[in-house]
Amino acid sequence: MKQMKTATIHSELVNQGGIERLIILLTKIFNVDVIVGKYDPEKTFEEFKKLNVIKAIPDSNLPQRLRSLLIRYKFKKLRFNNYDFYIFHGGASLEFAKHHKPNLWYCHSPTKWLYQLYEQEVKNYPIYLRPLFRLYCTYLRIVDKNNVKHVDTIVTNSENIKKTVKEVYGRDATVINPPVNTDKFKFIKSNNFYLSTARLSPDKRVDIIVKAFQEMPDKYLIVASSGTELDKIEQLAHGYLNIKVEGRVSDERLADLYGTCLVTVCASIHEDFGMISPESMSAGKPVIAVGDMGFAESIIENKTGWFYDGSVKDLVKTINKLDRKTIIKTRKDCEKRAKLFSEKNFVNKLMGVIKTQRGDGE
Repeated sequence: MKQMKTATIHSELVNQGGIERLIILLTKIFNVDVIVGKYDPEKTFEEFKKLNVIKAIPDSNLPQRLRSLLIRYKFKKLRFNNYDFYIFHGGASLEFAKHHKPNLWYCHSPTKWLYQLYEQEVKNYPIYLRPLFRLYCTYLRIVDKNNVKHVDTIVTNSENIKKTVKEVYGRDATVINPPVNTDKFKFIKSNNFYLSTARLSPDKRVDIIVKAFQEMPDKYLIVASSGTELDKIEQLAHGYLNIKVEGRVSDERLADLYGTCLVTVCASIHEDFGMISPESMSAGKPVIAVGDMGFAESIIENKTGWFYDGSVKDLVKTINKLDRKTIIKTRKDCEKRAKLFSEKNFVNKLMGVIKTQRGDGE
């Protein structure tokens, strides 16, 4: 396949997460420009400073919902027709789909608060605002489903999201799990600390992990991440000598923590896929997680990790039932499992889908 000039579109680059890592990888595969609505180079990965990031709208301090509408409006009006191919991430980017082809949507999830978590989201608003929010969501669902009609190919990050895409849009999709850099995350040794690397936001429920370790003063936890709940997590950890909150860490520090921890612990539910588990397994370290959706696809119970029901009580019970020998002997199974999610496998599968779509020869 000849080198394509490609645009990859995402609403915001303001975090250090799986989507951002994936976009960086795409820039290594293709001749890629990154088009975004909101961009904060100090909050996302350093690599973006070296890339051609096109910010579609000026900086704005609008509340998130209003900013999202502004980004959607701008995306709908903009035309970037000097590319051979377009790759979309997130619902707002689909405003490009009608006028930018050929295209592919790498669906990490349909917008959760519009679909899977809609009723839960409604409850977050005062009663007098709920009718307005419901009307807003009805409008956005109409727009969203119409945009998806203009998507040529849908790729999802997991079987779980493939099923959701079918339920929400009536569209079939190809599953290509997001990649992990298996050369970066390597086994070093097994120290006696447990590790949490999930973004500090309400959906990742890191407070559950911290509360569990409050009840286990003989177990040591390191929280290596940042986010909107950093202050909350630091306050929960205050005074507990067995809990250390490092906040945002460098890539080198993250690789060292994975390589030297004993186990990685997660608490999120409704996880689309969950990059933490293949990253941890690549370093030969098992994962303790809630056994639903994405984690259930990546983790093999009792071989590369263990499941619990999401509560503080059951997390404490699960950790206390495991001995060091049982944990360490999972190393080979973890490393073997992680190879399924390698960057090489991801690139080969994605290129295969694009070749098929474009009708390119071998």
